[in-house]
Amino acid sequence: MGFSVGKLSQTYSNWFPGGIKAYTGITKEKTKGGENMSIDERKIGEFIYELPQESDIEGMEWEHICVNIADIFPNKFYDISYSYVRKLEEVLVHYDVVIFMARKAICFFKALLLNGVITNEYSCEVYSSRILSYNVWDELSGKKVALVDDVVIHGSSVNDARQILLKHGIIADIYISAWMDNDFEKDKSGQNLSDLREDLQEPFVYLDETDIYSYANYITRYIEASMLPYNIDQPTVLVEYGSEELDDFMYEHRLTDITSTVQKKYGIENKVIHYSGEILRPILGRVNINLDEICIKLRIFHNLDSHQLMIFPIILFPIISAKTIDHIYSYIQTEKLDEFIWNENKAVIKENRTKVLIYAVNYYILSRFLWCERVHGRDFKYVWVDSNEKILFSRSLLNSDYVKNKLIEKISDLQMPYKLEQKTQVRQLFFNEYLGAAYVMIFGDINCSEGEKQSFFDAKGNLISKKVITHQCLYEKLRKYDFSKHKNDEAEQKNNEVDFCIVSNIIDVLIDRGMLVPILVHTQDDSIVRAYRCGEVARLTDKEFDLFSYMLARYASYKWENGDLIEKNVESDKHIGKIEAEQLCVLFFRNAAKKKLFGSLYDEIDGTDDAYSVYYSVFGPLVSKAKGKEYEVGKKESLFDNLEEYGLVHNLNRDEYVIDEKDYSELTDGWKREANIFSDDMTFLQYCFPTPKEREAFFGLQNKKRDKTDEEKLKINVLSKVRTFEQLLTIMSIGENEMQRTLSIIAEIKVIADMNTERPKSAMNYFKNNMECIREGMWKGRCYVRDDFLFCVQEMLKQGRSSRDCRDIEKIFATHVEGSGRVDRNTCIEKFLSDCGTFFYKTYYTLLSINEHSQRINLEEKCSIPDRLKFERRYKKLRHQILNEYNACPTNKIEEKSRKDLRDLQREANAMLDICDLYLKQNAFNYKICYHTLIICANNPDILENIQIPSPSCNYNQSRTGKIGFKKARFFRCFRIVDDKNYEKDKISKRLTRNIDMLMNIFSEMENKQIIEDSEITLIYHSARVWYETMIYSGYDATGRFIEKIVRDVTEREREKGRGELELFGCRSGEELILELESSLFRLEKKENTVTIQKNYFLSNYEIQFLSSRSRRGETSIYGSVGTIIGDAPNAKIENHN
Repeated sequence: MGFSVGKLSQTYSNWFPGGIKAYTGITKEKTKGGENMSIDERKIGEFIYELPQESDIEGMEWEHICVNIADIFPNKFYDISYSYVRKLEEVLVHYDVVIFMARKAICFFKALLLNGVITNEYSCEVYSSRILSYNVWDELSGKKVALVDDVVIHGSSVNDARQILLKHGIIADIYISAWMDNDFEKDKSGQNLSDLREDLQEPFVYLDETDIYSYANYITRYIEASMLPYNIDQPTVLVEYGSEELDDFMYEHRLTDITSTVQKKYGIENKVIHYSGEILRPILGRVNINLDEICIKLRIFHNLDSHQLMIFPIILFPIISAKTIDHIYSYIQTEKLDEFIWNENKAVIKENRTKVLIYAVNYYILSRFLWCERVHGRDFKYVWVDSNEKILFSRSLLNSDYVKNKLIEKISDLQMPYKLEQKTQVRQLFFNEYLGAAYVMIFGDINCSEGEKQSFFDAKGNLISKKVITHQCLYEKLRKYDFSKHKNDEAEQKNNEVDFCIVSNIIDVLIDRGMLVPILVHTQDDSIVRAYRCGEVARLTDKEFDLFSYMLARYASYKWENGDLIEKNVESDKHIGKIEAEQLCVLFFRNAAKKKLFGSLYDEIDGTDDAYSVYYSVFGPLVSKAKGKEYEVGKKESLFDNLEEYGLVHNLNRDEYVIDEKDYSELTDGWKREANIFSDDMTFLQYCFPTPKEREAFFGLQNKKRDKTDEEKLKINVLSKVRTFEQLLTIMSIGENEMQRTLSIIAEIKVIADMNTERPKSAMNYFKNNMECIREGMWKGRCYVRDDFLFCVQEMLKQGRSSRDCRDIEKIFATHVEGSGRVDRNTCIEKFLSDCGTFFYKTYYTLLSINEHSQRINLEEKCSIPDRLKFERRYKKLRHQILNEYNACPTNKIEEKSRKDLRDLQREANAMLDICDLYLKQNAFNYKICYHTLIICANNPDILENIQIPSPSCNYNQSRTGKIGFKKARFFRCFRIVDDKNYEKDKISKRLTRNIDMLMNIFSEMENKQIIEDSEITLIYHSARVWYETMIYSGYDATGRFIEKIVRDVTEREREKGRGELELFGCRSGEELILELESSLFRLEKKENTVTIQKNYFLSNYEIQFLSSRSRRGETSIYGSVGTIIGDAPNAKIENHN
């Protein structure tokens, strides 16, 4: 919904000085120097006019999607937050001044107000606790004051604010939503809080440590979803561009994307423009600051459903001396301003000077940026949201006699040219890794005031002992961090090295998430610097990591013996394998998440990119923060890897780990109880699983030629597939849920899809290094043959056990195995899983044949395949078929056949990924394939949206139109002509002709013919050779990695050879079809010689000549492909597939 300026001004007029102010910007007529002044002459004069002046713009609305409390807060916290809102409405009516604690409480209030959750019917003044360091006491004297905070952990911050107010004779009533502890005697810093209880107004709730941090996390999330910065220290402007101007803005500026999952969910983009420190040279002159160490940026929030941008600047200085602060402060210094920032504490005066100065520089730089946008010819209007000035200072400082304008004159020399914009070219993959490394340091041992030459102090002169992080320190730490995940790709890593901009973006992300809180700290040499401390969410996640470590330590330290749980005496027995630990983490993660133990580590609402979730890798499920699809998790991305990086587990050798001995006293009793129950259950299950000696004896019995009992047959069925306890944990963590089984086996198929097929030798070496994925895929395929396999496992474990033990085993499986009992009865899932298993055997036998006839390397050097997997009886016929094909192939054709078979394996793997993507999208397994497809491409997606032709359209990759490329993007839309591969040829021709006729009619009736030429429309007719080169669809959704390759090849062909006004490419296998299209609107003539694309297709070029008088003038090129190529293009041969 949208709010008009008038509506917003009315809503915020009580606490936005002057309301929200709107400007059209400066035109020649408004220029102070006269209407004939040239654009180069409009310098200081026009720049000053760009500063806020009262003005109204009719029709300017804040287009904002309202976020309800229920959208973010789970039921557990909904009532608490709703009660807090009702309490705030009463406070706002009954008090003269309401002071919100900075930052979260005031930002939460702004979000509630913006979303209409809190009404605007109040007349009080609203400030943040930031004002309490300034000389504001005459304004507060004699007023009825309320002090408000949402979440109180220990109470020291709100008590400090209360003491400052009391010192100046002001008694404030204190309102909160939740308190962590009901002990008001002393907080952790030793403050006596008993008097605070007297001013605390009921009601409020008491929450334990876990819930208080979780509640704080959801408040942060609500602020983020409301498109408000978690920041009140900078001026903010809302700019509205025209659609073309906005596109130019996004294209021409060097924007870095740091959008979170929460923001994406609510249609918000979060981007950054970085500037070189050089732009501040006119201000800083020759002061002793390294300009390269100054971080200057504009943060930009964009609602995707609008043409509006919310922009605010941030300047981060390195450690800056008092002398430098005084030098720059002199540009704005007045007696009135000195009186305002006065405090009896000289360190606080220095902080006040710094805060006012940085706000002023940010304010003028933002104004200068708007001026530069105007100079570049962009048309826009803007709303200056200057609420933060009053929230911070209790008054408007910059448009008054509090400051002098010398700083304006200095900044007017700034050009802010595009060439001084900086953008890191880091790929998202690397940024995620750097962000993850920053998490490791925050939760680990990073502390910029420890082990370094620098010490930090607060305004009272106390040494800060808690963790302090600075921009420079984090930058240095990240530069030294071992990013071993990409150590083999030195060139790519060099192009994605850590720089100041990346670190600045990381800090922005962590602040937005509530992980870091900005603070000002002092140094021994009388300097000052902006630093960061850990926020509530960081503390919560820290505890959750401890919980996983505690669970693993408990599991590793105990064993069942003779029906009792006892502690292990031998230290080596306490070691744990990595796969074993990772599967335990998955099972515990799911169980704990169901019981709502986690607040930030797991999020059932939106799965934010801070949160962990279950992903699938070669060795089974993992708890990970991977950013891709559920089957795309890489190395060093699991929760267990993070535990190792945080120092909670230690690697002894290749696959043995030991859990760190640490104090877990800060974990709640409830958390420990859940971890104890889980670890004891898993220890009991290990006790019930056959020991290595028992398994060896059983396999000896298995080979004896005699009739087996039912119990022995059951044991053979289970232990022939699950031979270790690690494998049992893996099968349990995958569970009986069909989607999880699919994802688990697709993770291995993803490895096959990623191979390079052009050189068989390279492909064979690739598989030698990834043979474990083939082995795991074959193993899972065998396990999935029976959908009751886990039940068989239970029955095997119960053999010879007491009735009590049997009940415990059943309970453990029912509690910890996901999806006990099948969920989706669709038999297509079973067939797909069976096809996946067959695919792995097909891949393995193909690799063996290629290796035997040409390469001859040791494929199983790093990972051997057991004979029971190699020679599975079910695939005996397939093995002989593939071996016979290679034995019959001439020696000089082996290389060619190898390339073709590897290429087909890769394409089949990609098609299986496509099927899985549709499954993930729709949460239902149902897909079809379309062999004959019409694809319409254009530069403009809007024209594609309006096309309606007889054949049904599909939403490609979850959107109406697909997209190829970035700078010169091509959009495409897919229409199904015929699904059946062997459909009658003449009927296909008629359907294709009817669709093209309809398009010609649509284009001929369009009033604006120029849009067709500008859109560069192309038609592609694709007829697939085999099923895995088709378009795969389910309902209205479709996908197909091979379809994208066809579109990309055709697009490149167009750019190489030029194009007509409209074009049609044909990409077919089988007989010639395009020349036989018969229409009263057009006829075809061959234009270019046939070429090959994707090794298996001919691409021919034809020309359309319009015959209808209704049609638009001109000619259209048609490209048609004919035939299937057996082998590579030079030895092509046409086959009839009809």
